[in-house]
Amino acid sequence: MTIADLHGGLVGTDGAAGGLDELAPRADRSPWTKRQASSTFAAMADSPLFAELAAALRERIAVIADRDLYARDPALHLEKLRAASERIASLQTQLPSPVDPHLAHYLDRCSYEKALAFLEGAH
Repeated sequence: MTIADLHGGLVGTDGAAGGLDELAPRADRSPWTKRQASSTFAAMADSPLFAELAAALRERIAVIADRDLYARDPALHLEKLRAASERIASLQTQLPSPVDPHLAHYLDRCSYEKALAFLEGAH
């Protein structure tokens, strides 16, 4: 195992592991760390349910970012946040099995920005 392996498989463009300069993916990364085309991933790109989930994730992120609403009406802000979170949870239960393990991890851990980025990468 190299130092680069300990730093998530990324090396700097100067070849130094974990450098602060521009990072480039290593060519020799393990195949399981790369997003592979799969029937599940292909189905995500064509499914309206995944598009609806992406929209719900965007809505929740937008509610969190709405500092004006939070300052003006904290109760309404909390209600919108609760509604957006419930919509995501509801859609999550409707996802067809098997759910991509990365997406399942992001949703289970409420890493909604990562889940959205994952879904947007499917399109």
